[in-house]
Amino acid sequence: MKIVEKNIIKQPVQLMRLPGGGTKEESVPDELQGQPVLTDAPKSLNWPATLKEIERHYGCYMDMEYALDTNTNRLWIVPSAARNSLVTRR
Repeated sequence: MKIVEKNIIKQPVQLMRLPGGGTKEESVPDELQGQPVLTDAPKSLNWPATLKEIERHYGCYMDMEYALDTNTNRLWIVPSAARNSLVTRR
């Protein structure tokens, strides 16, 4: 699989983890607001196969979001939801 389209949305606010727990909102510098937060995943991560497996598990297309843990540099798939306009009932 290959990336065929990217939609990068300007994001003026980011959530930052607080050392004692919780988060706080911070402004994103103007020059970074339209930049991608993540680079294309290395082929070794095999993201397309992982995402397809999640869709197979739920039996429909999924709207998935991600979170980058800057303390561990791990990328997390956070709660996913069915794409209501594309779901077919079984």
